[in-house]
Amino acid sequence: VYTSYRIREVEYCCPNPDAVAARLKKAQFLSLPKIDRSILGNLSISHTRARTRGDSGEGSAPKADCVTVPFDPDLYPHLTALGFGPGQLAQIRETWTQRELDLNGLPEALDRAEWMAAHPEECLKGVDRPLGYIFRSLKNGIPSPPPGYLSRKERVAKELRKQAERIRELEKQHFEDSFLVWWHSLSDDERRQIDSTNKTRAMWDVHRREYYRQHVYKPL
Repeated sequence: VYTSYRIREVEYCCPNPDAVAARLKKAQFLSLPKIDRSILGNLSISHTRARTRGDSGEGSAPKADCVTVPFDPDLYPHLTALGFGPGQLAQIRETWTQRELDLNGLPEALDRAEWMAAHPEECLKGVDRPLGYIFRSLKNGIPSPPPGYLSRKERVAKELRKQAERIRELEKQHFEDSFLVWWHSLSDDERRQIDSTNKTRAMWDVHRREYYRQHVYKPL
């Protein structure tokens, strides 16, 4: 805990400034009143330090230090549909802290639990109470990867590859369409002139498309 002070700049105009400065009293910081800790609960941002076993809080840094992040239903819609929420997450975080588990693994654990909730036929077959089963699994640590599980990074990468492949297909189709429109808009003399540049005797279709790519085509 620290207290900061803002000191206003003061200018003195007198014949003997040294004498005035000598009379100034130093601030007695040790006599300052203590901060009322009851106001901390009203702060808009609450920073929670989780102590682990063996941390007395005196002279040693805490082993776990995290900012409490609220449960986001949009990230875990299937867990939310089961009834999972901030209360369960708070209990899981407390259990992990007591067991000295790394709280940085919580997002991955929740991702796996969300996958289980989203694929009950493969992951929760024969489970009577899915919420209780997932809750107990999370309290024990990061669950094992469910069948067919893809991490958030893997799902994002897979979606990006799908979009990139689609873009490549569109670019290829755009080139082919624009080439055909251009070639059929040429006169016979212009076509013969382009064909005359085929010094390597490449296939005519290959040469014409390569000529178009180098001299005419403008990619999207």
